[in-house]
Amino acid sequence: MLLPNFGDEKGVADTIKISGLQVPILVQAYPDDLNQFNIERRRDSFCGKVSVCNNLRQYGYSFSLTELHTVVPTSASFKADLKKFVGVCRVVNGLKHAWLRAIGSRPNAFITVRYSEKLLQAYGIHACTADLSEILGSLSRGG
Repeated sequence: MLLPNFGDEKGVADTIKISGLQVPILVQAYPDDLNQFNIERRRDSFCGKVSVCNNLRQYGYSFSLTELHTVVPTSASFKADLKKFVGVCRVVNGLKHAWLRAIGSRPNAFITVRYSEKLLQAYGIHACTADLSEILGSLSRGG
């Protein structure tokens, strides 16, 4: 999503919602030209990016940001941002319809490795568990 000016923050979030698209989102904002910083040429996309991202967060959308808060799309910095975002898109596309296998249950003290099967399923990722003894038994039988 390119923000050439402040924009309509709610309109952006509503458009994504109405579109039904479930794709990665990159948010870019143009910088103001400080040499031409007058009322006719003021973009204020710096503030608009903050507002749009706030709305995206309220709607529950994940998004990626550029390294610099405002950046010109022809810059080397934006090209690097775009390259990183393309990698994000590859990962997202690669995980659609994936099946994950959790071997054994989570140790009680390790809550940092919790995950929600319900959330994964909402993104087309399926998770199932297997007891380690079942896997070891299968291997010992040559399976």
